[in-house]
Order: sequence, then structure tokens, then C-alpha cells
Amino acid sequence: NAGLDTVREVSLELSLSGQPVDTLLWLGELAFGDETIFTFPASVYDGENAFGMDIEFINSTFTDEVPANNHIEWTIIAQPDGKEAILEFTTDNFPQESTWKLFDATNTVIASGGPFADQQTTYIESFCLDPEACYTFTVYDAFGDGMSAQGVQGDFEIFNEDGVLIAELAKPNFGSQSSSQLCLTNQCLFTLQVGVEHESSPGAGDAIALGEASNNLGPVTYSINGGVTFQTSSSFPNLTPGIYDMIGKDAAGCRDTVPFEVLSCNLQTLVTTMPAIGGDVGQIHVSVSGELGQVLYSLNGGTFVTDSFFIMLEPGDYEVTVKDSAGCTTVDTVTVSTSVSTSSITEDYFIEVYPNPGKGVYQVEAIFPSKEIFLPYTMYSHQGETLLNGTIVKYDDRYKGEISISAYPPGIYYIAFRPGKEMIVTRIIKVE
Repeated sequence: NAGLDTVREVSLELSLSGQPVDTLLWLGELAFGDETIFTFPASVYDGENAFGMDIEFINSTFTDEVPANNHIEWTIIAQPDGKEAILEFTTDNFPQESTWKLFDATNTVIASGGPFADQQTTYIESFCLDPEACYTFTVYDAFGDGMSAQGVQGDFEIFNEDGVLIAELAKPNFGSQSSSQLCLTNQCLFTLQVGVEHESSPGAGDAIALGEASNNLGPVTYSINGGVTFQTSSSFPNLTPGIYDMIGKDAAGCRDTVPFEVLSCNLQTLVTTMPAIGGDVGQIHVSVSGELGQVLYSLNGGTFVTDSFFIMLEPGDYEVTVKDSAGCTTVDTVTVSTSVSTSSITEDYFIEVYPNPGKGVYQVEAIFPSKEIFLPYTMYSHQGETLLNGTIVKYDDRYKGEISISAYPPGIYYIAFRPGKEMIVTRIIKVE
């Protein structure tokens, strides 16, 4: 009640789709500044129900001096054959950073919650959902460190009306957001991604494969020997070249299998051309990543040189060969144009991390086939433990960012990028 007079009686007209359907009467005692909840019955129909409500009179007469705010509208989507889903959302020590949204199959938000007020508190919400449809539940953290701070982890679990768990938070330290797919029928939505860092040189035996599970229920175990043995770690180090299958399975028995290949070299090249405008002034610049030892460059099968810049070139096609001291080789064919610059990469992506080895702070420049402005990454320990999450930012055609692992001891770490459905891994070395 925002008026000076105590409200004791309110007559309300309820409408549906613009047509009056009922007159409601509220009786009570509502002093200035007080508020109350008025519960009333209403018939709803399958689909959208557009309700409106108007105040007819207050205290037996209409004397409201501000009648413009006496009308409200809202929409209820009724699902007569719907089934209940129950959300149990537990906050961490920074509940004001946490929010969530529930999306339907058309990516429409049908429910949302947060930010929250109380630490380490479980909030319960229920939804009426289509039993034949699937949904996406996304949790957000405004600070970007997930629901994991000061040793306290937040969580969420979603159950169907039979009490069966159908979705939960896989990783509390998820960064800025984490999404889980769910269906009331509890069908398996478990998926596995695999990222590979190839051998640093032929015969090194230091390749690694990292698995990343999503939509899992309960703990996940992993195998790369056909399911003969499973392990809780998603990290498989010291691999040699070959073709493998990684199997992941969760506590509900859902599983996914992803084939992957380990190569004997990790050399990548980015070849950039500058146009030959008006004659033999074209240029070719070569950047490398994943090299071992000295790198040599050759143009059109000529002598290998240490200089990665080729200048005074006429327009035309050129073959660029690059090799490192481990014998790893790449060959790219590029065109020096008369008008435009071009870029060519040996893979669908190119990642450069420097200085690497380094003392804890690294610059990242990368090219990925992605339109996202902010590209997420996850930093892993050599044992496959998730250490931190973050994003790099797209500037023109390249992603750039600074990554710090200063808080962690010297050793080998892995950073995984996720452009689309791929998981791309590169090795980072920290020294004293």
C-alpha cells in the first residue's frame, strides 16, 4: 500500500485474452507501506494464457489518485500433461554472483533465478515441463570463478517427479557459465570431448589426451583400452603415435566413445603473404608453433635458411617448407597476390604461446574457425585436474589474451580451447 489510507477492501476484475472472466474481492487490513500476497483460483488452457487484472474500487469507492498503475498483465504457459521437475540450487560463499536460466528447445528462457542473498543455502524451485521435450539449464557466475571459492563449493541438482536425478553441476569451478542438457525421461545425454597434444618430437612418447565430460550424472570414469580398465582421471599422458578410442561413462551408466589420433610431430605454421603491388615487392612471412630446436625454411624446394621472411617476390604461387631439428616438416602452398594479403595455416587452427617455457605469465595468440568474440579455455595440470577457466578475445582475425599460472609450481600444464564442438590442447611449461 503506497497510499496514506489503510486498505480494507479491494475489488479486482480478472481478464483472459482481453475478456473479463471473474471478479475477485480481497478483504483485510493493509496499512501504509505494508504489502500482502493475494491468492486466487483461475482457469487456464493449454498453451499461453494472457491474463490481465484491473482494480475496480478500493474501500467501496474508487478514490485512487494514481489510477495509471492499477492494471497489470502476465502470461502463464499451461502444460496440462506436464511433469514436475525440482531444482535444488546450493550457493557458495558469494551467492550474489550466481544466477541461472532454464531454456527450452527453441532457446527461449522459461524460468530464471538469482542473484541470491544467503551463503551456503539451498534454494528449491519447481517447474512444469513437457515430458517429451529436452531443456538446457545454464548457471552463471558474475565474477568468472564458478561456484567455488574459499574452499566452499556450490552445486545444483535437478530431479524429476519420481526423485530421479536428471541433471547436476559437473564442475563447480566452471568459470563464467556452465550448461547442462536434461530430459524428464532421463535419457542419456552424456557427451565426451577429447583434446590431444601430440608428441613434441618423433619417439618422445610425451603425447597426452584429455577428456572433458558434459551432461554427466555422478562421477565419470575413462578408458583408452577398449573398456578393459577405467580410471577417474581424464588425463592419459605419455602416449605414442597411433589411433585410440576414449570411452567415458557416468554413474548412471551412460557412455560415449570418441576416436582420436596421436601424431609424432606438433609443428604448426602460419604463412602470411604481402601483395606484390607493381612488381617484385611481394613478401612471405612464416610463424611457427610447437617446434623443437632450430627451425629452417625453404621456398620452392630451394636451400633451407634460418630466416622466416622471404622478400622481393613476384606475384604467383609458392611452396613453403618448414622443418625443425626433430625432423618434423610442414609444406604449404600460398599465393602472392597483386592486391591483397593472405594467410595460410597447416591445420584448422594455429596457437602461439610465448614465452614457452616461461615463469608463469604467457601471451596467447591464436586463429580458430570460430565466430565467438570470447573463446573459453580451461587450464589443466599434467594429471588432468582442472585448475582455472578463462577466455581469450578476438581482435580482427586473431584471438589474444594473457594467461597466468604464477600461483602454481613449475611443471607441465595444458590449456584446452573450445572453438565450437572441438577441444584443442597445447602444452605450457613453467620453469623456476
